[in-house]
Amino acid sequence: MTARFREPHHTFDAALLAAGRSGDGDSGPPAPTAAEFLRHAEDAAKELLAYARRLGTGEVGKRGHVGGSGPGAVPGRGARPVEGVAPTVGAGPAEGGEGVRFAVGGGPGHEAERRGAADDAGPAHDAKAVSPAGHVKPELDAVPGGAGMAELAEAAGRFLQLAAACVPFVADAPRLAGAVRTELVRSLPDGGEGDAASAIGYPDSPAFREMRSLYRIAYGVSRDPAAREIVLELSARRTAERLSADLPEVWRQVEDHIIEHGWVRTWNTALPPLSAREAVQRMQNALLRWDPETAGVAAGELQPGGRSRPQPKLSEKLQPLAAAHRKLAGELPFSPALFTKARWESRRFWQAAAEQCGVDPGLLPWATPEEVLAALRGERPLEKAELQARQANGFSLHAAAGDVHAHARETPAEPEGVLTGQSVSLGRAVGRVKVVLNADDGGKLLPGDVLVTDLSTPTYEGQPSVFPYRGIPSVAIEKAAAVVTDEGGLLSHAAIVCRESRVPSVLGTERATSVLRDGMIVEVDATRAAGRVIVLEG
Repeated sequence: MTARFREPHHTFDAALLAAGRSGDGDSGPPAPTAAEFLRHAEDAAKELLAYARRLGTGEVGKRGHVGGSGPGAVPGRGARPVEGVAPTVGAGPAEGGEGVRFAVGGGPGHEAERRGAADDAGPAHDAKAVSPAGHVKPELDAVPGGAGMAELAEAAGRFLQLAAACVPFVADAPRLAGAVRTELVRSLPDGGEGDAASAIGYPDSPAFREMRSLYRIAYGVSRDPAAREIVLELSARRTAERLSADLPEVWRQVEDHIIEHGWVRTWNTALPPLSAREAVQRMQNALLRWDPETAGVAAGELQPGGRSRPQPKLSEKLQPLAAAHRKLAGELPFSPALFTKARWESRRFWQAAAEQCGVDPGLLPWATPEEVLAALRGERPLEKAELQARQANGFSLHAAAGDVHAHARETPAEPEGVLTGQSVSLGRAVGRVKVVLNADDGGKLLPGDVLVTDLSTPTYEGQPSVFPYRGIPSVAIEKAAAVVTDEGGLLSHAAIVCRESRVPSVLGTERATSVLRDGMIVEVDATRAAGRVIVLEG
């Protein structure tokens, strides 16, 4: 996959990253050692997310302002900034200020979101948060008179300072991850192949965590016959209603999953956050086809054969290097997804800011940070038409010396990271890509992987096929969470096999095998006639 899939999808995040990259030309790490680089990056990310959560509760007072001793601390507020990580965007809050207060329906914290799980789930809930039919709903009351544009601008400026402190780490992480992996592979006893290389593992990315988290919920349901029956007997919407009424502990897990991971697919796609209905759809697809053991393997709880999954083994010398690689290559403090996560945690605040700026909250991510600050300070209003054009057509950025300007493209750009085809077997699934071009490669699939192949028909030379035929079974199909092909249609051999096996499938994408690579995490949406394959992480 090309690097463009790793760039933020929204103007706000992309401009923030571009401003940091163009600020002083120094792309080196701010700390002399890899360990210090990792520690400072994690501290900066924690500080940003902590402040974002305080914004998200609806109140940031004297104690809400983040001073502390982290690497993004503002000079003069009791902390020494790390060299090379000086904030480049926005302005911090005034000394001793009371901060920002705005009313949020449901009260602070995740508990308030969780309590509101139903506009359709029944009268026992108040509709403020996760609906069985919809998404996490940040309901907002009117902003009190005590929190005007100046206070919102102050808090937004502080948020942007903390985000800017994270940019050098995010920008430099890919280079360092490559260098660490090269050194690690060179040091492996088998030269980078076989069991030792596999012990390095995949990056623990936000998309990977989201995928595993939902499979763990499905795994738990698979071991409870009563819960499994409820999940499978009705449509996804009705199942969500039943879960909220009859299985509150399972429903709580679904709610927690959405609150923690619902943002993941928004950072580099135009998709909305994950809804409860979509999460239930994915659980249903897994439970329809897999026994508890297979579901446990997909969840990472078991290895094939039903045994607990062992920890990968490397020498004591290489273990810290492998751990550093997994962090640099995928964890949140080293990914542009960090900024999307921070906006998700503080989404109520940004909704209040959008309303004060006179634009729909859905348009605010298409403005640059400087444009948002200028609007909140009353210096320059946001241009709705320009933001709508960026949302519809995409945008280009021009950055120099820390100043970033965004312009909408004149014509719609081809969506990046999205393949389209024909849905031939309904369902929805998320999994790690495994490209299989012949039957001999089918053994590399694990339960929960997405099978990507070119041909949809069996061979006529008597050779083994990826798809079962003439009574010869295909283990790959049984393991696959979903199937994607370059060729094929509704009446193709692959379509018939996938429908019989109840595997969500999108066929006829034309270029799946050339765009997708092993290890990518994709969402296969085969719930409508025009199927989509969305790259969540590459």
